[in-house]
Amino acid sequence: MIRLFALLAEDTFLAFSWRVPFLVFLMVLSGILEGLAVTAALPLLIQLGGGVIADIPRENGASIITLLANGPVLLGLPEGPIGVGILMVLLVAASAVIYLSMARLAASMQVSYVRNWQNSIFSATLSAGPKFMDARRDGNVVASIVVEAGRVGGAFYHGCLVLAAIVNLIIYVALTLLVSPVTSFAVMIVGVLLFLFTRPYMRRAFGYGEAITRAQADIQSLAYEGISAIKMIKANVAEDEANTRFANASAQLAHANFQNSFDVQKAKTVFEFGGVVGLAGLLVVGPLFFGVEVSTVLVVLALFVRLLPRVSALQQGLQALNTLLPALLNLKKLRKEANAAAEAEDKRPLPSEISSKAVSIEFHGVAVQRGETLALNNVNVKIPPGKIVALVGPSGSGKSTFVEALLGLVKISSGDIRVDEFLLKELPLPAWRRTIGYVAQETSLLSGSIAANVRLGSAIDTTAVNAALDRAAAHFVRRLKTGIDTEVGDRGARLSGGERQRLGLARAMVIPRRLFVFDEATSALDAETETEVMKTVLKLSGQATVLLVAHRFSTVKDADIIHVFENGSIVESGDWKSLSKRGTRFEMLRELQEMERRDKLKSDSGV
Repeated sequence: MIRLFALLAEDTFLAFSWRVPFLVFLMVLSGILEGLAVTAALPLLIQLGGGVIADIPRENGASIITLLANGPVLLGLPEGPIGVGILMVLLVAASAVIYLSMARLAASMQVSYVRNWQNSIFSATLSAGPKFMDARRDGNVVASIVVEAGRVGGAFYHGCLVLAAIVNLIIYVALTLLVSPVTSFAVMIVGVLLFLFTRPYMRRAFGYGEAITRAQADIQSLAYEGISAIKMIKANVAEDEANTRFANASAQLAHANFQNSFDVQKAKTVFEFGGVVGLAGLLVVGPLFFGVEVSTVLVVLALFVRLLPRVSALQQGLQALNTLLPALLNLKKLRKEANAAAEAEDKRPLPSEISSKAVSIEFHGVAVQRGETLALNNVNVKIPPGKIVALVGPSGSGKSTFVEALLGLVKISSGDIRVDEFLLKELPLPAWRRTIGYVAQETSLLSGSIAANVRLGSAIDTTAVNAALDRAAAHFVRRLKTGIDTEVGDRGARLSGGERQRLGLARAMVIPRRLFVFDEATSALDAETETEVMKTVLKLSGQATVLLVAHRFSTVKDADIIHVFENGSIVESGDWKSLSKRGTRFEMLRELQEMERRDKLKSDSGV
């Protein structure tokens, strides 16, 4: 617990520097002023009873009492009980002002702390290479950003409560020692006994915190998966299975939250009951057995009454910290792993030879290992500049891995890739990617307008957006009431698959590129729209190098070169005419696809 609290303190100090000690200063000042206000009741009671402050023995706190009794005179207030009463009010008011200043600063730091962690994890995740996310469930990372960061904010809040309780505890104990050492000793014994009695609850809290962390990650991930795959779930009538999995996760979270919350209430009950018993005992035992003045006991009890909620808050705060601090460990671990997987930041521009013309690409003995699978196996190929080159082959043959290697999205196990005689691994990756117009089979859109999604990463005007939409055959946009300002919805949910794909094509073609990569980019388009898009693609010949990854053979008929992939290797190369011969692997795949198309047509027509 101490190690984790120190970790939280170190992390907040790194985030806020001087504001942390200033917050502690305000806590101390507020506690001192409040404690002095309560202690001032003793000289007030003595004066109201006709006693003389100077007659009080030094061991009974005469110095602090004398100071408070003389305070009104030093401040120009009336002497006697009226002046002391006014002093008490002033001390309470000053304490309240300082407390509000402290609370405002703490609240500001708490929300900033949560925001800093959310931004940090999101930024680190985006900076990490694709392998980082491949090894994790999307929902778990989202849970860390949304839920765990909030729990870390809760840890900061309860850490402030614990620190304030400790400060007040020290101040009040010091004041009670000055007023009556005997009574103070009894108060401390009661407090220690109450802490020892509730210690098991604090120990269990850390285990509950870890369980809550795991359960929240599971429930966030299952919710994300279920909602994003709702069409698939309904199509397979799998609602019951999805509901059962989610219900099990939510039950685990509810159980951990219940156990932790009930432990907090049990500890609170122990403190409240023990506090009342302690108060009653001190009120009786002090005057009868130790000869302590009733007025002194009353002031000590007043201090104790003010102290008891702080002690209770300390216990509850420590228990809450035990529950919440596992979130800090989880976030630190996630950020460390993301930073370790981060792509090197490189702001260099591309060499002018690459950025000014269509590029040539060469793969020399390239291999890519994915787990136990050799996704690319000793690939040697040259893609000439300004040509349209198609990659075909069955699913899992290595086509997409080839593209990902070219984009720098996967690590090459052996061999090298050259771009216009430059080694790809020596080029600035961000600048290289900016020269590529990439369209994936599953087009990713962000919530926002059509124009914002087409412009993504580019600063271009409305005219350029509309021109790109026309080149991508996205004529549906003109029929929309608000045109390019139409909101696409979460992940483009308000658009069909074909409409999303056409926006992806427009995004790729919105600015001049030196290389276009279309990874089955027309798979969701009807034949007529696909033909129109392919006419635009063919016009790119000579201006840019075009790489077509295709499943439908109809899209590669006009390609300059076709490479056939199988088991991670290129097994055939040529143009449409040379590969369309009996016995070639290309022709076998094409005929098989044609048979599947005819069978589907028969099935659809009911024949």
